[in-house]
Amino acid sequence: RYQQKTEKPQAALTFDDGFRNNYENAFPILKKLNIPATIFLSTGFVDTKKTLWSCRLNKALYETSAKELQSITFRKLQTELKTLPNSRLLEHCFDIIELVGGNMDEAIEEQSLYCMLDRAAIDDMLRSGLIDFGAHTNDHVILSRVPQSEQYLQISKSVAKVQELKGDRNVIFAYPNGTEGDYDHTSIQELEKAGVEYAVTTKPGFNNHLTKPLELNRIAVGGDWRLGLFKFAIHTGQTSNI
Repeated sequence: RYQQKTEKPQAALTFDDGFRNNYENAFPILKKLNIPATIFLSTGFVDTKKTLWSCRLNKALYETSAKELQSITFRKLQTELKTLPNSRLLEHCFDIIELVGGNMDEAIEEQSLYCMLDRAAIDDMLRSGLIDFGAHTNDHVILSRVPQSEQYLQISKSVAKVQELKGDRNVIFAYPNGTEGDYDHTSIQELEKAGVEYAVTTKPGFNNHLTKPLELNRIAVGGDWRLGLFKFAIHTGQTSNI
């Protein structure tokens, strides 16, 4: 859909993770305006009552009655956890959630902001012809934080699941977190083995014929941006000064 050759600049709209609000909130607007988009699925959460570790942490910190912990900045804590190997990240996340009275295994209700997409919603969006789906690992792990064997499983399982959901072998990929240090040469090798031709990072900037197909840039749009900031970012390809 996004490979049509033209002299004019093109943009592709993407959503990461696969939250149900992509279907309930974004999809009706996209249909109304006839705008195509790609949703990158963390496939291990599809059709489950599970959600991402970061969502569970945010939920637990928001709901805690421990006054001394309510002042913790979720974004700062999340950033620190992301620097850890995945096994230690999950261990520390579990400890923090337990400490503040949360439950790492609690079923996520359908009306929750953290609820993930199910097969029915995915099928409905596919039938529209507007929405494509890509792979985003199976468990939303930062690939450079796990060994090669785990990278292989996370990529291959996610790609295979998206192929099955779409009925199409052509699958693109998005790196979880997606900054320079969040994937490595092994990640790219495993994507090539899985038959993935295009992958997107979260590194800001435009793409051209010199951009590596498995390291495409994206401009992350903030939910609190005003129109002026949005225009600046999409015209400059930069977000660091915003």
